[in-house]
Amino acid sequence: MIGLLTFSYVIFKNYRYQIAVLLALGCSVKQVASIFILQITILSVIGVFVGSWVGYYMSKTIIPYFVFDDVGNHVVPPTAFSMDWGLVGILYCTISLVLIIINLIVFIGSRINIQSNLRIRG
Repeated sequence: MIGLLTFSYVIFKNYRYQIAVLLALGCSVKQVASIFILQITILSVIGVFVGSWVGYYMSKTIIPYFVFDDVGNHVVPPTAFSMDWGLVGILYCTISLVLIIINLIVFIGSRINIQSNLRIRG
């Protein structure tokens, strides 16, 4: 969650100049905010699902190599890989809630002063 918040903050802070330019060109605040909301949401959703998929299959691949005791014999009973999909669903719902909060913050924070961001600094 902290990574998602940091990612959103960095994207918003790095694109302040672009936001000001889009506003100066005549885009509404709602249009500019929707661009960044869409970007943060798409990248976050892809990251969560790809990360979950890679983690699931990596753990299925790696766990069989750790089922030996200190002597080198197979552990009895054998390990069975299982996934608590209810917990994963709760995690996805929590991430969705954080995304909604981030999107609201971006929408509110997109009301920036055009003149102060487009001022040439020398």
